Amino acid sequence: MEKTTQENLTPYEIGGTINKISGVNIYGNTRSRKVVEHRALMCYLLRDKLNIRWRYIAEFFNDQGKHMDHSTAIHAVKMYPLYRRHNKSLADIEGRFVFTKKGSGKEINKMTYLENKYDRLESKYLELKDQLDTPLLGLVLNAPPSRTNELYDRVKMQVDSWKWKEREGVK
Repeated sequence: MEKTTQENLTPYEIGGTINKISGVNIYGNTRSRKVVEHRALMCYLLRDKLNIRWRYIAEFFNDQGKHMDHSTAIHAVKMYPLYRRHNKSLADIEGRFVFTKKGSGKEINKMTYLENKYDRLESKYLELKDQLDTPLLGLVLNAPPSRTNELYDRVKMQVDSWKWKEREGVK
């Protein structure tokens, strides 16, 4: 039996190994028995071996595309011993992982949090950048600074005019 003996396995590595060995996608939004059992193994390893908090286990699965909340992770870990008793392949897969010390979920949790925050900020930045890339904004930004107040007044007056025409039904 091949052992994965890295000391600091990440949740991504554990999930990838379980997916590869089992042949199922534990991140799929399905309730088939085989997937549920292997997903429970993943939750068990994250909680029991890496000491990751329930909330972060759920966030990890959500980031991978599987809707989950903390109570689902709790239930999966609670049910895992029963699944392992009836599905011997789970014990074999679990035995492939060797954890030399009880992990501290704090580092992994912080790293996951920062990765997610970076992704959210980057997508927000790109969205704002697209919104700012308009010809009208280019004209406004190229206006002489000494004429900013005059430009503001004229644009405001035009916008108010359009609002009035829309309200009155004038074209």
